[in-house]
Amino acid sequence: MRTAVLLALALCLLTVSAHADTGVVTASALVLRAGPGTQYAPIGEIPYGARLELVRYEDGWYYVAYGLQAGYVLGRYVRVELPSGQTAAPTSAFSYATPAPTPSVVPPPAYAYATATPSPTSGLALPELTFDGENNPNYPRVLKPGDSGNSVLDLQVTLQGLGYTVSADGDYGYDTQAAVMRLQRSLGIEADGIVGDMTRRRIGGGGDGEVELLDWWLGGNVAVARLNEATVVDVRTGRSFQISRYGGDSHCDAEPLTSRDTAEMLDICGGEWTWDRRPIWLEVNGRVIAASMNAMPHEGQHIQDNDFDGHFCIHFYNSRTHDTNRVDEEHAACVMEAWNNRDLY
Repeated sequence: MRTAVLLALALCLLTVSAHADTGVVTASALVLRAGPGTQYAPIGEIPYGARLELVRYEDGWYYVAYGLQAGYVLGRYVRVELPSGQTAAPTSAFSYATPAPTPSVVPPPAYAYATATPSPTSGLALPELTFDGENNPNYPRVLKPGDSGNSVLDLQVTLQGLGYTVSADGDYGYDTQAAVMRLQRSLGIEADGIVGDMTRRRIGGGGDGEVELLDWWLGGNVAVARLNEATVVDVRTGRSFQISRYGGDSHCDAEPLTSRDTAEMLDICGGEWTWDRRPIWLEVNGRVIAASMNAMPHEGQHIQDNDFDGHFCIHFYNSRTHDTNRVDEEHAACVMEAWNNRDLY
């Protein structure tokens, strides 16, 4: 019986696909819902870059087919692929959302950077390596050949971001040791291939309470791990609340940690959820990063009991929006406001 139902559903979706247009998911994770609105129950989650069959458009929502699932997704996070030779979307049979413009500058994809010999820059910083993914306070601060685990993986990802060719496999092998030695020589310190406090401080100086202007593509993306907790400090009021990273590839998608944090965030923003940007300092793993946030709940979430329906966006220096793949000017201005007022932190 179950096989027959699945076959019927597959035939139905194949029929839909023959007449539908194609869209690409631009959000880090897009919630599939039972109806065209956030009040409808989630029935699935679609990853970034997935291709959807677009059946119809209803007040900002697409009804889509994805694999053997069908439901509604928010239109602003879907880029429509126009048929070959077509320069404009039709206005009658199918109502398209405005296609995102082609970005003039495309940032490097996560964990894939060209080989280069970097020069030391104060804005580039290794992640704090005190804790592993399970927040084990006994995790070693010194990393050396033969070590393995999350802390080594963080180091390798940061080395890639600085331009070195290493495998991000979590094992401190010969290629990682060679990259560390090259980096140490460029910084003018003993090239022993061991990452201790001196190497960490010379690379970026994170963890000393000073505000960093950290490039999203050169360490920002790994500074706060997914599902890890951090503190948002509002630059203009000095008030703070706790968050957890929900996801995000081009910037950080975050959620208030508890209902109390949601209430504090709402009060900081004047009692109304808004897309307006605000300068913030993000405290994470002993580091302080100049950043910007909006305060509008939207799309997916992990935390269900924080009175916040969705997640909100946190941008670092040079991070991009998911839908346009461009630097948002308002977020960029707020990041610089947070950086220029770092002496107030």
